[in-house]
Amino acid sequence: MGQDSSIAAPGGRERILTAAMATLETRGEAALRFADIAKDADVAVSVITHHFGTREGLIAELHARRFASISARDHEALQHLVERATTRAEFAAGVAAITVATFDDSRSEDRFARLVSIGAMHGRPELAAAIRQEATVMIDRVTQVIETGQSRGLVATDVDPRAVATFIRAYALGMVERYLDNRPTSREAVVEVILRAVGVFMTEPNSA
Repeated sequence: MGQDSSIAAPGGRERILTAAMATLETRGEAALRFADIAKDADVAVSVITHHFGTREGLIAELHARRFASISARDHEALQHLVERATTRAEFAAGVAAITVATFDDSRSEDRFARLVSIGAMHGRPELAAAIRQEATVMIDRVTQVIETGQSRGLVATDVDPRAVATFIRAYALGMVERYLDNRPTSREAVVEVILRAVGVFMTEPNSA
């Protein structure tokens, strides 16, 4: 495959990311080599440098993608809920369902993966910038959800929507502590505490 045709070939960038992510997840960052990734993705090495520049550029993209993808489905569910709920009870029930799903024990490895990506930022400005950008985008999205809830009378308007979004993001990430605890409380008990805290921000919808 020639260099020009490789670069122009559709899906080349995604194939590179898929191959590189598989390596990152199974063998770690140290195993990421352009030659191996190019072979797995069926592209020339020049295609990788065209899209990502350096190895550090590729690693930054991988960590940022992993950091963001884990929360995508939760954001979509919350957005869907806040747009369709018509009563506080309906909204609260939906938040409860999303919270239970979010803290399912099967997602513990995903939480650890996010922490690995955050920890990898130290001393690496390109990677730090990529993670910060993704974190900002995620908080932006949750903030928009909270603002929608406020406009629909489902979320109290006397709280800063970005502060609420930050709180939500913080407890979602912080749940990794439960998996590190040798004597953890039940998932149900943790969910109950979270729902009580989140319930403070909820309000009855306007009757108009």
